[in-house]
Amino acid sequence: MISNDTRFNENVIRFGTGTGLLIQEVAAVPELLKDKQVERVMAHHTSPQGVGTVFSRATLRLAPCTHLVLLRRPGIKALAIGELIP
Repeated sequence: MISNDTRFNENVIRFGTGTGLLIQEVAAVPELLKDKQVERVMAHHTSPQGVGTVFSRATLRLAPCTHLVLLRRPGIKALAIGELIP
C-alpha cells in the first residue's frame, strides 16, 4: 500500500494493517518556520508523529517513508532526516 500526500488518516491504518508493505509519506517543518502558509502545506501531509502512530498501529513487515517534505526558507534550514524520527 502507498500513502502519498495524505494527512494522518485512520483509513491508512485500516487498509494498511496486515499488508506486507506500507509506504507512508512524511512531512516536517522547523518550529521557526511555522506560519499560516506552512500550516496549509502541512494540512496535506503526515507529521513524523502521525507516521509513528500509523506504523505502530498497523502490523507491517516493512514500513518505509517516501515523499519526504522537509520545508525550509532562506536562513532557516530544513530538518535533517534523522530529526524525522520522533
